[in-house]
Order: sequence, then C-alpha cells, then structure tokens
Amino acid sequence: MEDSGPEVRFEQVTKRFGGLAVDHVDCTIAAGSFVALVGGSGAGKSTLLRMVNRLVEPDEGRITIGGRDVGEGAAPLLRRRIGYVFQSIGLMPHMSVAENIALPPRIAGASAPDVAELLAMVELPADYAGRRPDALSGGERQRVGVARALATGAKLMLLDEPFGALDPVTRDAIGRRYRNLHDRLGLTSIMVTHDMAEALLLADRVLVMAKGRIVADATPTEMLSGRAGPEADALVAVPARQAEAIEALRG
Repeated sequence: MEDSGPEVRFEQVTKRFGGLAVDHVDCTIAAGSFVALVGGSGAGKSTLLRMVNRLVEPDEGRITIGGRDVGEGAAPLLRRRIGYVFQSIGLMPHMSVAENIALPPRIAGASAPDVAELLAMVELPADYAGRRPDALSGGERQRVGVARALATGAKLMLLDEPFGALDPVTRDAIGRRYRNLHDRLGLTSIMVTHDMAEALLLADRVLVMAKGRIVADATPTEMLSGRAGPEADALVAVPARQAEAIEALRG
C-alpha cells in the first residue's frame, strides 16, 4: 500500500445560512481512515464536507489538511489535491471517458494521466476510454467519476452521496469496490450518506450529525452495540428492523 492520505482536522468550524448549518464542529479525521457522515436531512453533513474543498466557506473556525489551513492560497489550487465524487457524477456528455478522466489534470496544467491504469483501478476495461458517458450504465458512469477524482493523484477523497442514485445491487457492488480501492491506495475518505447500513459496512468510523453538530462518533461495532448514544441508536434501528422483517418473512 502507498503512503496514506492526509489527516483532516475541523477546529470550531461554523457555517450559517440564516440559522446555524454547522455549529462549532471540532473533529479530527485520521490519516488513511474511511469516515462516514450520517444524519437526517438538514443536519449539516454536506455543508461540512464541502467546506473541506471550499465549495462552501466557513464563517468561523478553520479546517486543516495535513496540518495546512485550507484557507491559505487559492481555492482552485486546493481542489487539485482533493478528489470529489458526488451523486450526479457530472461527466461531460460530449467528451469520451478518457477525456473526462483527463479533464482535472488538464485544467490543473498537469501531465496527462494513465487512463488505462485509472480504468483498471475502478475495474473497467481499457477500451471504455473511447466511449461516451451515454453509452455506459449508471454504475459504470459512477466508476468513471471515481477514476476522474483520482486522476490528479489525490489522496483525500470527498464523497457526497456518491452511490445514492444507483439501484441497490449496483450500489452495494460499487461501494465494496470503492472500499477495496481506498484500502489499496491508502486514501483518506470522507463520505456523506443517508444509508446507515452503507455507513456501517464501509466506514471505519461513523459520525452522526444533528442540527449542525456531531452528536455521536463511534466505530460501527460500537454503534451496533448501542454504545454511541440515542441519535445513533435511532439510525441503527432502521436497518436492524429491516433485517428482522426479512428474517421473519423467511420464517
């Protein structure tokens, strides 16, 4: 495995959109870890994530990546060091897969990436390089999105509901592929998801947000054993009830 991705630290990070969207968050994401942010709609998950690459600017506090304040320097330069994968993918429909993957390094003025290698990382054949996005399935397009995010050599990956638009079978398969890729490349990954089962199965650590605050911070094992508090218990109860209902149907 290569050197691990960087540590990310939030220090009293606050954002207001009328009211408080993120409320004085203090948290450290360990280098090389996979952390999931969960919670109800409006809890502040995506806002917190987007402040890491300055798609949203904090009103108070600071965020550091590898000890360096993200507010130092120009935002576009910061974003070249961070991979960003989101639900709508955002592939350019008039470009080939290869052109889409090579776009971030080209904008950054960097050398062209090895597209075949990046496609292999996300388990797509090399001949997909010449295809257009509309010739791919939803799962294949999302894998191209991951390859594009890795094209600049980023070791920090931000994932905002990355698999939410996919069918359950494809979502599960791509989630497992991404987790394997995270481990193999030694990435630091921060993922926003509404799916508690996905968070428990993929992440090393789960942060529960409510009203802009982190109200629980635990490993999946701690979450499942009821040691993470009432907000976490309420979220864990949903997939637990579903699993019990399925077992009852089998019986």
